[in-house]
Amino acid sequence: MGSFSRKVKGIEEIVIPEGVKFEVKDINDTVTLELPRLYYLGYDIKQITNNKTKKLNYNPGDKGFITFEVEENGIIKVDYTGTVLYKLSKVLKCFFSAL
Repeated sequence: MGSFSRKVKGIEEIVIPEGVKFEVKDINDTVTLELPRLYYLGYDIKQITNNKTKKLNYNPGDKGFITFEVEENGIIKVDYTGTVLYKLSKVLKCFFSAL
């Protein structure tokens, strides 16, 4: 799977196989962003600003999508890493497949 990019309302979104990465510019106050990703546990959202990484908390929006707040300019990276149960089930699947 390759990557692609698109520009929406001044934010350039780059979709990569591991997730979504985009840059937020010209923020003067706290902004709530909503991503077209269905809300469920296991997402990892990070903001990179001046080579510092900050983990962002997310919540379900009114439409069931992921929402989170951004307080400053920077690069936002969204990955689905899975829950502990999801990771455990992958390990057990590999184990039992080998039997």
